[in-house]
Amino acid sequence: MTLSIAWVRKIRDTEELVFATDSRVRGGLEWDACPKLFTFDRSDCAMAFAGHTFYAYPNIQQIRATLDAIPKVKSGAADLSYVRHVALHVLESMRSSISGRVPGITDATDINTELLLGGYSWRTDRFMLWRLFFDAAIGKFRYDSAPRKRQILFAGNSDAVKDARTRIVTLVHERGVGPHYNMEPFEVLRDICRGKLYIDIRGPVQLLKVYKHHNTMPYCIYWPTRASGTLTYLGRTLASFEDLPYFRLDPDTLQTLDSFRFEPR
Repeated sequence: MTLSIAWVRKIRDTEELVFATDSRVRGGLEWDACPKLFTFDRSDCAMAFAGHTFYAYPNIQQIRATLDAIPKVKSGAADLSYVRHVALHVLESMRSSISGRVPGITDATDINTELLLGGYSWRTDRFMLWRLFFDAAIGKFRYDSAPRKRQILFAGNSDAVKDARTRIVTLVHERGVGPHYNMEPFEVLRDICRGKLYIDIRGPVQLLKVYKHHNTMPYCIYWPTRASGTLTYLGRTLASFEDLPYFRLDPDTLQTLDSFRFEPR
């Protein structure tokens, strides 16, 4: 199914919103280089998903197309809460357009897809984060909000979510880092992916940040280690000619390196 995590990171005297996920999709293939983090023309928010790829991808593309087509949304004049409203509307509109069921494929009453949507709200002057999901009890998509204290949300395999949550709490407690997260969720996701603990959570970790200055930034990540010399972007291994203008991250030391440059093996 996948494991996606989004949290507000406290770094010195400021904050940033971080999205992280694994890179595997399944459905006839086990494919460990598939993008699960998405941005929009407006640069103050991002989205991640977990669940059935055949259902999530069309919905995400329609959400992106709709948000990018509405002038007040695209420009950022509409607050982030309106972005959430539009996303939920698109999810319901898409669900209502399902005209039938292919034998052997889940139907519209068993939609196992979750989206994490978050960004910086100019109206509330803080980061906002939601999980959008289909609630079978009421028969439509709705959202949950991240708690105000230690803002973090998960989407994915229920066993993996429980495992990740426990590991993060333990790690934070051991380090005594106080009421805020740093990169503990990333470290836990890294270990789960490397350890191949769940068949549907594999491949390089993907990372993207949303900043208060209304910009988003994906990161290139060395995988499985910096020593391997292999650099990935949204799960895919990069070639030497792909000179991307993004920071590189050492997944073990968490050191951020300047813009993309290949290093000798």
